[in-house]
Amino acid sequence: MSLSPAFAAPAQASASPEKSSAGRLISLDIFRGLCVAGMILVDNPGNDDLAYGPIKHTVWNGWTPADLIFPSFMFLVGTSMVLSFQARLGRGESRGSIFRHALQRTLILIAIGLFINGFPVFHLANWRIEGVLQRIAVCYLAAGVFVLWQIGADSSPRLPCACSAIGR
Repeated sequence: MSLSPAFAAPAQASASPEKSSAGRLISLDIFRGLCVAGMILVDNPGNDDLAYGPIKHTVWNGWTPADLIFPSFMFLVGTSMVLSFQARLGRGESRGSIFRHALQRTLILIAIGLFINGFPVFHLANWRIEGVLQRIAVCYLAAGVFVLWQIGADSSPRLPCACSAIGR
């Protein structure tokens, strides 16, 4: 009995595990997946009245684990942006083209957020302009401008750490 090629033991990989992941930071991808799973769980708990307490947003005072999803995702956006912008600058892309791409991505996120918040009626009186995607877009653009300004010509940071500059 022989195995089909799909189930046969894989040949010894010539690339190391770090290179087989196409240069991606695995821990960042895992954290991103956990954040997205958390978003889905928090946004769709089933019956809001019977939902498990920690996946509900707090009314006003205090916090629950659900209130950590958005800041965690914004941390991921910033971390991914720095890694991506450094790699793109290292490949020779101009700051202008990276900024145009960030601006295009910002406008697309705002448009998607407006569409989702307006669907299906699109009545301007009930349209939520300051939705979550719009906030992510604005933060992405602001952080993108800062990161492009902060990364030096050799794609290394101009400041060793932004926190060290703030702490002095």
